[in-house]
Amino acid sequence: MGPHNSTRAVAAALLACNLASLCAIYAGVKQYPGFWSQRGAWIFICEPVAALSVYSGLVVWISERGGVWWRTLLGIAAVFGIVAAGIDLIGLMAEDGLLFRVAGPSMQIATMLTLFTLWGVAGWRASRALRSIRAGLMAAVLSACICMMVAVTAALVMQLFLVRPSLAEVATWGEFKRSGWTDPRAFAIANTLDSGFTHFLLSPVVASLTGGIGAFLGRYGAASRGSELAG
Repeated sequence: MGPHNSTRAVAAALLACNLASLCAIYAGVKQYPGFWSQRGAWIFICEPVAALSVYSGLVVWISERGGVWWRTLLGIAAVFGIVAAGIDLIGLMAEDGLLFRVAGPSMQIATMLTLFTLWGVAGWRASRALRSIRAGLMAAVLSACICMMVAVTAALVMQLFLVRPSLAEVATWGEFKRSGWTDPRAFAIANTLDSGFTHFLLSPVVASLTGGIGAFLGRYGAASRGSELAG
C-alpha cells in the first residue's frame, strides 16, 4: 500500500468513527423520547453534530494533501493520535467500570496527562523531522483530533448503551441540580453528548499549547545540532 493509499485508509477509518458517533447520538436519543421534553435539549444534539461535521470536513481535506512534507506530518500525527486514543480507551474503561474499575480520580488525571504529553511529543517529533515549528503545531493538533474521533465514538457507545449511570446517582449530581432539568435519564444523555462536544472543542486547544512547547524544543534542538555539525 502506497503512502497516499495509507493516508486514505486512515481517513476512511476516522470517517467511519464519526459516522458511528452520529449513529450513536441518533439511537441514544431515539430510544428515550422524553429527552426532548427538557428545556434546550436540541442544543446538546446540535453541538456534537456540528463538531463531527467540522472534523469530517478536516479529515477529507487533509487526506487529499500530497508531497513528502504532508506525508511525514500526517504519519507522525496518525501514530501519536492512535496511541493516544488507545490510552484514552483504557482510561474510559477504568472510569466507567467496563471490564475493570480504578477508584478515585487518579486514573482520569493520569490519562489526561499522558494524552497531553503524547500530543506534545508529536509536536516535538514533527518539528524535529521537518525543521518547522508550524509542522510541530499541526502534528500535535492533528494527533489530538485523531485521538478524539476514536475516543469520543467509544465513549458515546459505552455511556449511552453499555454502562449508563444509575438515575439515583445522576439525581445527586450538582450539574443536574443546577441545570433546571427534571429528568435524570435525559440529563445523563445530555451530559454524555456535552462531554463529547467539549472534548472535540478543547483538545485541539490543549494540543496547540503542549505541541507548541514540543515544537519549539524540537526545532531548537534541530538548530543546535545543525550548529554543532557546522562547527
